[in-house]
Amino acid sequence: MKKTKGTIRITLSLLLLALSTMIYAQPRLHDLDIRVELSKNGDARITETRQMTIDDNGTECYIGLNNMSPSTVKDLTVSDESKRQYENIGAWKVGRSKKEKTGRCGIVEKGDGYYELCWGIGDSGQRTYVTSYTITGLVRGYPDADALRHTFLDEGVSPKPEHARVTIMGADTTLVFTPDTCGVQ
Repeated sequence: MKKTKGTIRITLSLLLLALSTMIYAQPRLHDLDIRVELSKNGDARITETRQMTIDDNGTECYIGLNNMSPSTVKDLTVSDESKRQYENIGAWKVGRSKKEKTGRCGIVEKGDGYYELCWGIGDSGQRTYVTSYTITGLVRGYPDADALRHTFLDEGVSPKPEHARVTIMGADTTLVFTPDTCGVQ
């Protein structure tokens, strides 16, 4: 059978359409806003707001935190765009179904200071997830200064955010961070 230029064009067009649909259907992280509130005792309350497009694939989102020892991660809360508070079930089991994960959150402790903060993605579409958690001892005392050394956005995260912002502030209004009061490197 002889293929015509029209048949080839139609075939290529359909392939491109299918490919673009697959690429577009991937979960997308449009905006990530990370707010870090430091306490005088060195603990930090971190709130991350993610504006995402969720597809029909997958069952959960997670935040990977590595090299946290001797700090611990606790007090995870998650809510979505409807202000629904997710049930914290404690130890998260990644093998659960999408239905079992929907409206729930939890923490996977993998050892060696590695944590995954997880929540069920629920319905597909435009979603906003607000996750909050505490990291104990995020600010540590060193012989010459107190310092915070933490990666707020893992370079291996997927999907990568299109836009991201990190804001660090003191929980106590007497903690003011300026170029004169702290060195940022």
